[in-house]
Amino acid sequence: MITLYALRADALPSRGELLRALHLDVGGKRAAWERMPEGQAEQSIAGILLLQAAMLEHGMNPADRRIASDSRGRPCLTGAPDVDFNITHTGGLVVCAWEQAAGGPRVGVDAECMGTRSPSVMHRIAARWFTPGEREAFAQEPTEVCFLRIWTGKEAIVKWTGEGLAASRAADTLADPPLPDARLRAYVLPRAVVTLCHRAGSLPPHAPRFLTPANLGC
Repeated sequence: MITLYALRADALPSRGELLRALHLDVGGKRAAWERMPEGQAEQSIAGILLLQAAMLEHGMNPADRRIASDSRGRPCLTGAPDVDFNITHTGGLVVCAWEQAAGGPRVGVDAECMGTRSPSVMHRIAARWFTPGEREAFAQEPTEVCFLRIWTGKEAIVKWTGEGLAASRAADTLADPPLPDARLRAYVLPRAVVTLCHRAGSLPPHAPRFLTPANLGC
């Protein structure tokens, strides 16, 4: 079964508090966080803390694992072939998708906040990145929710496959199924849209599970 762990970004404590709660070996991410602007680094660290919370909940000691990359550059946990995870963060939200299962689990997730794009910007993005069927669907329902369901679906597919951003042009979120062995599940929240890409046969959650900084050890 898949779990979506989420955290409101406006509830994050300081960078120092977040780092003190981190026990997972993240490799070069610590140096990268030092170069990130305020706010962005905190959200990135919070995403790893959500992963750490998932590990603890599933009986895995974070101190025994390290974040690495697979052959396609997707993040993975060393010594845990039965686990896959994916993290995303947007202006007001941090999300971590977690699946632990035999036979190669696979998840991809993307989230986008509402109220940050004008209609003209959405139409320009649709003209460049959407498939003909997606453009038609957006033309029939030119709302931000429709746009974000398609856009986060494309991003979730790309993160699921590990093929990179350019592949999102060909990723058709309206196809049934979008990929032969993948499915999409969208979650429309009060201020954001989250879309999960998962293997056919895997059970997606009914909704993201929101945690607090206290749940993360902060």
